[in-house]
Amino acid sequence: MIRVTGVTKHYGTFRALDHLHVAIGRGEFVVFLGPNGSGKSTLYRCLLGITAFDGAIQIAEKDPLLEGKAVRSMIGYMPQHTSLHEDMTVEETLGFYAELRGDSKATAHKLLERTGLGHTLSSKVGELSGGMKQRLAFATALIGDPDLLLLDEPTANLDEQSQQLLQQWLMELKEQGKTIVVSTHFQTGVLSLADRSITLENGRISYMTQLDHPSSRDFQSMSRLSLAGV
Repeated sequence: MIRVTGVTKHYGTFRALDHLHVAIGRGEFVVFLGPNGSGKSTLYRCLLGITAFDGAIQIAEKDPLLEGKAVRSMIGYMPQHTSLHEDMTVEETLGFYAELRGDSKATAHKLLERTGLGHTLSSKVGELSGGMKQRLAFATALIGDPDLLLLDEPTANLDEQSQQLLQQWLMELKEQGKTIVVSTHFQTGVLSLADRSITLENGRISYMTQLDHPSSRDFQSMSRLSLAGV
């Protein structure tokens, strides 16, 4: 699904990515670990084709720099800092992304309901708490039923119950065959769902490991036990 070959990215004299090589298979769930500044967000911008780089990237055999629109149509992207328009209502936001991605407002509303934000349709995005904005951003990333999810710090600002909801949802998406790539600078429960973890340091892979993850049924049991204590 994703092949990154010798990718290097400079910002002035700073080398954010340093001859990075990585391949991610279709349907694989991969977590990128590393501190801020390790290259995770830069890698996402390269994958999306919104920043130039040296080297080569293929996503479903498409080049994000040459076929950016086609590549981005396959991707549900959730940035670390939500880029939603704060002066729009939640309903207007859903309608905007549904139209942009050729999906229905009804589908977008169903995604919102699952996040527990169905009551916020008439609220301005700027009036939402940080955690609510994060849940809304996740819902908008799923509009259009993308094959690939790029999630940058998806559990930031989420309380424990919201994290459990997100993790259960990610498990279901994984079992549907979605390719899921998560980046985080700290180890969270999402790591327990992944097939692999890849640690970045100074724009290079410093460590990679295969992980065992629970089945959806096992995770539901784990979630119930955890939420019982919330």
